[in-house]
Amino acid sequence: MGSRALTATALTFALLLGALTPALAQDGPTRAAAASEVATASPSGDASPGALTPLARPDRVELPTSQARTGADVVGGRNVPRGSHGFVALVLMLDRNGDVAWSCTGTVIRQRWVMTAAHCIGDAAGAAIATKVTRLDDLKSRHITFATGYAIAPSYRPRLGRNDVSLLKLEKPVTASPIMLAGKRDDSRRLTPGRPAKVLGWGAIDATTASDRMLQGRVFVVPNPTCKALFGSAWSSGRMLCAGSPTTDVCFGDSGGPLLIRASNRWIQHGVTNLGDGDCMTGDASVYTKASALRPWIERVTGLAHRP
Repeated sequence: MGSRALTATALTFALLLGALTPALAQDGPTRAAAASEVATASPSGDASPGALTPLARPDRVELPTSQARTGADVVGGRNVPRGSHGFVALVLMLDRNGDVAWSCTGTVIRQRWVMTAAHCIGDAAGAAIATKVTRLDDLKSRHITFATGYAIAPSYRPRLGRNDVSLLKLEKPVTASPIMLAGKRDDSRRLTPGRPAKVLGWGAIDATTASDRMLQGRVFVVPNPTCKALFGSAWSSGRMLCAGSPTTDVCFGDSGGPLLIRASNRWIQHGVTNLGDGDCMTGDASVYTKASALRPWIERVTGLAHRP
């Protein structure tokens, strides 16, 4: 999350992937093929609802450690306290050597399923998921669970950012409590202009400075006509929402993270971080995929209970 100045005419779309420096090697079991239940799926996501593309488990993975900070404080976001928001995942995409190629954010939606952005998958050979940790200094091998495969949302359109959601199946259940995903009724009640929301992620604090902690910030839902004016042909009001703040925005590495709205003393995830501009400065809005728009597909793939 970072601070930025943005005008509609200067808007440049950016996929908010992050980069982390690997430092701590952890021994792991021999590379194995994905579980037999994992089947090949089209990268476009147009395969059958339950089909997954397999991911390999590396011999070893090097975990990222904290990086030097510049400046006295986090710009545009606040540190997430230890022990809170355990459902927010650090998604480490791995190359064939088990090194961290790039990172994103995700959320635990069932004990063996993590949701993130489709554009986070890329050509990664594997994925390591860290949950129930908010600082890289605290990251240990016990926090890591490997993904055995992934599914990309149907009709994902990378150039427009449409349906930008992927689901990662984990090799074993995690202990983090899953976040509730919004249904269409939740959207109609709460996605009103000016409604406050919370965004969380492992992204950078500006365009050049990585964060060693999960950050959170407050944004506000922006009216659809304003979003349309900002994002033009990429905008789809049925599948996207946009939100922004004078003080907070998402940045590189926040892709796939949640936009949450509080209701009845619990958080509900309405959005999945998708697109922003490339300089990570506050001002206008960033784009989030509506969880409700893809919920029927998510239910079919993961077995998540129906929510209208």
